[in-house]
Amino acid sequence: MMSLAQLKLLVRGRALTALALLLLAGCGPPARFPAEPAPPTQVPVTPGANVTVDHARSAAQYETQAATQAAPAQADSLLASVREWLAAGRAADAARVLARLNALTLTAPQSSDRALLGAETSLAAQHPQEAWQKISALPEPTAAPGAQRFYLLKIRIALAAGRPVDAVLAEMASERLITSAPERTGMRSQLLAALRAARDQGLKLEPQATQDPIVRPAGARTIRIIRAMMCSPRPFPLSCRSRGSGHA
Repeated sequence: MMSLAQLKLLVRGRALTALALLLLAGCGPPARFPAEPAPPTQVPVTPGANVTVDHARSAAQYETQAATQAAPAQADSLLASVREWLAAGRAADAARVLARLNALTLTAPQSSDRALLGAETSLAAQHPQEAWQKISALPEPTAAPGAQRFYLLKIRIALAAGRPVDAVLAEMASERLITSAPERTGMRSQLLAALRAARDQGLKLEPQATQDPIVRPAGARTIRIIRAMMCSPRPFPLSCRSRGSGHA
């Protein structure tokens, strides 16, 4: 008789395959997968003018500002500095400022923010496996606020770490908090675009090694369907769909 844990794994495996098939309906031309957005920087803007934000300068200004502040405002400024250093492509500086936060007492939201920025900093520093360990250790959101940021980052890290099935699982989890059908279709299209981009950069679409007899076949089916979706940059052809889903 199947245990409760095995039943949950079986349901997850079938859901993986179902999402891969649902992706077929939304896989139009490749679109750019959204990177982690930087928060707005306080820069005076003239209506209609093009403004280029100097993220490195903003990061330094936040650090300077933090030196004159007390908690919790000091932590807020340091977290903002980390985000700006990441936006500037300066992972080493982001890590340096993150280390300063270790000496501060943080609120719960600040602690969550620091943890996510820590994972993103590892990713920016070209340490995807370390980034995956960090984000995998974090509790998944249970409410909409902040959930989109968490799952988008998790998808980016999963693909960078060579874990396409986990990227699909993260997208599935994010859909629990998305009620709009167009938004769901958009998320699936973006995931497909990210998978294609990762494939083009050398990602091998293979299920992660696992000894679980239930999860492994589900991951393999998902990968077969995803591979089939890659067969054309145009909307998914029926012939390709047949080849992709015929082994499920």
